[in-house]
Amino acid sequence: MKIWKHVCINVLIIMCFIGVKEGFSFTSTSHWNSNSEAGWGCIDRSQGYHTLDGSTNTPDPSSALKMVYPAGFTNGAEPAMCWYMFPSQATEYWVQYYFKYSSNYYYHSVDNKQTYYFIGTGNSNFYLTVNGSRRVNMVTQTYVTDRHVSNTGYDPAVEPGRWYKMTAHFVMNSPGVSNGIAQVWLDDKLIINKNTVGFLSSSQAGQGVREMQISPVFGGMATMTKPAEDYQWYDHTIISTERQGSFPVLPIPVSSNKTGIPNPPMIITIN
Repeated sequence: MKIWKHVCINVLIIMCFIGVKEGFSFTSTSHWNSNSEAGWGCIDRSQGYHTLDGSTNTPDPSSALKMVYPAGFTNGAEPAMCWYMFPSQATEYWVQYYFKYSSNYYYHSVDNKQTYYFIGTGNSNFYLTVNGSRRVNMVTQTYVTDRHVSNTGYDPAVEPGRWYKMTAHFVMNSPGVSNGIAQVWLDDKLIINKNTVGFLSSSQAGQGVREMQISPVFGGMATMTKPAEDYQWYDHTIISTERQGSFPVLPIPVSSNKTGIPNPPMIITIN
């Protein structure tokens, strides 16, 4: 379980303690063309580092955020971490970003984590990840620890050397009741579509998501080491409380399917 005690600096310290503001809206778009992307901060870790790379075939020119894993990088850490503090804690929001693994990327057998979302003022969080089978999952580390896998019949393997678009829509649950919504698309095709997710505990009434982190932790509990230097890239990161024109059409969320038989996606048109 990743536990990151966020250290707020300068004006960001105010944001760490802002609660849910009813009816507020915001949209943040980062093209990762500079080291001073509005609202984002980045720090390198002891084993790796980040940089801006203009040499990759990014879908959003001219550069992308590059995470570097040197040879010998061991599991349980990220090479660098970038964070965005929400203007106010959100109970419903969208996120979209592009990502790519290098052609020689050495996948961890448990998890190849991508983005984290922190709730309230503590360490309660959930994250999007590519598991050891190279499938997109969402994992909650909240009052309910759970791994959410595909329940739509679409569950492709994530291959190295190509760009993908990840889109997700989250709605917080009634505190202590597992009725939250998680919807995840890969290249505009629905993978996860659930309305039984536990984000907020019964003691977190009035709270929401405060922060997004691009924090590509290599692994889970299995001890593994990178045999050679490899990379991840991220680009065109959008966070919004409103559905944007580039986002997929909202489906009707369905209950978690515990039998393993896929539930068909149900699509409605939003005018």
